[in-house]
Amino acid sequence: MEITTNTTTRQLSTPTTQATLKNNQSPLQETTTAQIKPELSSTSQAVTQAFQQAVDWLQQESVEPFQGHMDQLGRVSVNIDVGRYNLYLVDKKVNELQEQLGNSVDIKEMRSQLIQASGITTENPLNAANRKDQLNQNVAGLLHEKDVQALTDVYIHAKEKGLDTEQVNHLGFFMGVYRQSQQSTHYFHPPTEPADSATIQQAQAIYSSKETPLVQFDSGFLEQMLHPDKNLKPFSKVVDLDFLQKMTGAGAGGDVFLPAEQPPKRPSAVTSDSATNRSKDELQEQLATWLNQHWSQEASLVNQLLGLNLDDQQDLWTQLRSKFA
Repeated sequence: MEITTNTTTRQLSTPTTQATLKNNQSPLQETTTAQIKPELSSTSQAVTQAFQQAVDWLQQESVEPFQGHMDQLGRVSVNIDVGRYNLYLVDKKVNELQEQLGNSVDIKEMRSQLIQASGITTENPLNAANRKDQLNQNVAGLLHEKDVQALTDVYIHAKEKGLDTEQVNHLGFFMGVYRQSQQSTHYFHPPTEPADSATIQQAQAIYSSKETPLVQFDSGFLEQMLHPDKNLKPFSKVVDLDFLQKMTGAGAGGDVFLPAEQPPKRPSAVTSDSATNRSKDELQEQLATWLNQHWSQEASLVNQLLGLNLDDQQDLWTQLRSKFA
């Protein structure tokens, strides 16, 4: 009895025991509490790690939205649908997580959490309603919605295949130029020098492709940019035709840019002699008026134009009538 009491007395006199009693806990309760450490299962740890890696990847690969005037040049965000591309990345990563973690993954919930945790944009700030106003100093502001979606497809395929994504910006520029040309009938001018034969041959092959294209471009755009008498030379100096061919395929080529053969002209109805004579008289009168006005100052020019040798106007009518008889 005394041993028990002495033992109890010694326990109560230790600082640790006194602190425990102050907290209304027994020494056994204190030891048990200290040993409890919450731990995730190996499955939960794998899910957490994979999720964080997916978030990091999305933040690195996503495209930042258009931020304002200073972003107009050289940014893919002015040429593609940023929100659609970023959602493509999210879906790609969700499918990878499902393959890695099994069908127990809630796809819808995982998709929502990835978007929220990564903070990436899923909207396109440049839409059909405000594109022109936001990009008023850039031909990209003239792009139609179908142009933007085609360029987004190009960007996705380029990323998947490891191709040069800068080509998307080059294509976007020329698409804007094409849309601008539709507003002006005198925008395109024939090239001073033609493209080389190899370039023309490849352009014809691209334009005549019958394959199912990866990307569907406006046919008018391709015709304007690949036609050797229009914009092929400057276009091919900036846009890699090999890159474009990977998006559209290639055909047999041939003379696809030659104008269609015109049907033979039907002979016009025979005009009467009086109508013919009347036309000649009118032409002679117009010529005589011009010649009389310019004879005194430009006699040599008049002779050169008519192929005559007149020292004065005395034989003008005689030779003029014989010339057009």
